Amino acid sequence: RDDVADFAALKPFQRREAYVLETAKDGAKLTAETKQGVLWGLVTFVQMTDPKQVRVREGRVVDWPATAERGFLATECWPGCFEYSLMCKFNNVNFQGNPVRSGGFTPLRWLVNEQMAKCYVSYGLTVYFGICDLTMAPNLPITQPRTLQIQADTCRRYAKVGAGVYYPYDDCRYPMNPQDKEATGNLARPIDADHIQKLYETVAKDYPDFKLIFCPPFYWGPDSNSDGYSEDREEYLKTLRKLDPKIDLYWTGPMVKSFDMTKRQVKWFTDLTGHKPSIFQNGMDVHRFLTNMLTDDFDF
Repeated sequence: RDDVADFAALKPFQRREAYVLETAKDGAKLTAETKQGVLWGLVTFVQMTDPKQVRVREGRVVDWPATAERGFLATECWPGCFEYSLMCKFNNVNFQGNPVRSGGFTPLRWLVNEQMAKCYVSYGLTVYFGICDLTMAPNLPITQPRTLQIQADTCRRYAKVGAGVYYPYDDCRYPMNPQDKEATGNLARPIDADHIQKLYETVAKDYPDFKLIFCPPFYWGPDSNSDGYSEDREEYLKTLRKLDPKIDLYWTGPMVKSFDMTKRQVKWFTDLTGHKPSIFQNGMDVHRFLTNMLTDDFDF
């Protein structure tokens, strides 16, 4: 792009990751305001090289992000997933069901977790580890104090190495745990937001930079129905207004798998929850691979 003379013309979040890369026969020049911009400039430089011929394409690249958060959600890590993140200039990666967490924190499993987090954090990227086994199955009762303690202990371990936590309630919140069901009359909305908020506060007290992203059971709408659930979708989403603004919320758009979104639909979710959504594009790939795109709220 040659239509931006300098970084001052860009939005603040765009400037944080913007760069100008110029390559010529006699050398290359990379200009950026931040380490993140330098990183993406170096990635582009690598992409412009031909290692077989030991040559670099000549040209000028002016680049910046359209959205502040860009990444993917995957069921598990795989060899090369970190390099994949870098080459796609993703700054936000979520491992939905972290395989090295299942079965408890053995020394080897924790070492793998720690090293994975170090890869992302050392490059200034955000990584979330999912705690599905503590939220979805076996669907622990959150009305019991012991559940908060177990979840907080796990979250602290991740926060200690700079990783965030993904808390999913998307597909397995209902039927509710019998103890929760008895305490609330088969409604999740009286307890879910309070529990998520308390969990965040408990961990953030020790780790102020702790990041938490929550996927509510009603993570779609308004143009696809929510029949078959024990409570009203909009009434549930309204309770999320009490969550700290730093807690992010996933939303897939008007349907579970959406390909188009409108201002009206984004406004519907934002007005109900008091949060701009982190948009989970749940329909770009074969669903079983779950290597789909995540981004934050954007301008239409």
